[in-house]
Amino acid sequence: MRSPIFPFILATCMAVPFAQGSSAVITLASPPPGGEGYSALQTGAALSQGAASLYHNPALMAGLERASGSQLHYTRSEQDLLPILGLADLHQEFWSAAVVFPDPENGTDMAVGIFRNRINFGPSERTDAQGSVIGSGNTDETVTGIGTAIRLGLPISMGATVKFYDSRLVPGDDGKAGRGWAFDLGLVANPRLSPDTGLGLPAFAVTPSLGMVVRNLGPDAFYAEALKADPIPTTYTVAYGLKVEAMDLAGFQAGADMDNEWTARSDRLDQVRVLGYSWDFLGFGFGEGWLDDPSGIRFENHSFRSLEISLLRIHRILGRLNAGDFSSPSEAFDKGFLFGKTRIAGMPFRANPRLVAGYREIHSRDNGIRDGQHAYFFGISL
Repeated sequence: MRSPIFPFILATCMAVPFAQGSSAVITLASPPPGGEGYSALQTGAALSQGAASLYHNPALMAGLERASGSQLHYTRSEQDLLPILGLADLHQEFWSAAVVFPDPENGTDMAVGIFRNRINFGPSERTDAQGSVIGSGNTDETVTGIGTAIRLGLPISMGATVKFYDSRLVPGDDGKAGRGWAFDLGLVANPRLSPDTGLGLPAFAVTPSLGMVVRNLGPDAFYAEALKADPIPTTYTVAYGLKVEAMDLAGFQAGADMDNEWTARSDRLDQVRVLGYSWDFLGFGFGEGWLDDPSGIRFENHSFRSLEISLLRIHRILGRLNAGDFSSPSEAFDKGFLFGKTRIAGMPFRANPRLVAGYREIHSRDNGIRDGQHAYFFGISL
């Protein structure tokens, strides 16, 4: 058994990788270990990429059906934390689900989602002044969030998330568990631009995007005494993104996220910056990102590899090859798709079974504590 002070020491160490300043409940600022496409780089507040997008910017959920052709989404990811410490029971797990209600006529697509983000610190003991064990058990932090998003009839979406955190760093004493609420607000603008099909150019589309989100608005967190409260990691993010799709065969995405933690204890001039890109060709994806955190003394490269199997995409590619047509829009080849359009409870629905699986790894450019950290992720959509 570890001493009861271990989770606090560990939380202090991990506060550097995950957030700026001195704030409580680090799991509120611990991104999913991975996700579909660009979000596999643990960032992406301007790009709609599977159910994990709910964490990065709730407004992104409204664009999931337009981005993937699927309306039901589920993703799960896991990673070891701080492998340099060699602690097998120190890990993070994340899952998220989302459902999209498209409105192709008016453009007011809506979505709702839920996620659970948990960091396990492992077993620990609590002792009294004489050194006798008076409590033992597991120590962990869990954040559960429920969010919603709506497209405003324009290529602009907004969203919000309400989150409940449960931070149990003292075993056997629920009275010292930190519990409370936090809130996210997000906005994204992402017009999709494509050339006139009459020009005979290859079919491609370009989607520039701008995302803005504030995460973890809420009161200070405390464990036993309100007078010893700490601020939660309220973070303001501005993100830019670019997505290029070519003939259903290939895709490219690039983005830049700039995070500023803004609490009573943070230096508002400090900023965490993430730049990255991802490629996709016939479902095989790879990407790389660069994270710079001067305040946290953290400079990292994030890389991932993934495989996507999408029945609608396969159907469209086969249709293009059969017709020898690489200039018509993707929707022109939807006829004859195994899953046709229908309505469920008055809402339009067309299933598109998809499977995404991948691997992500972190390499520190300055021998930082997260060097060698790796994660596995998968997503299922319909």
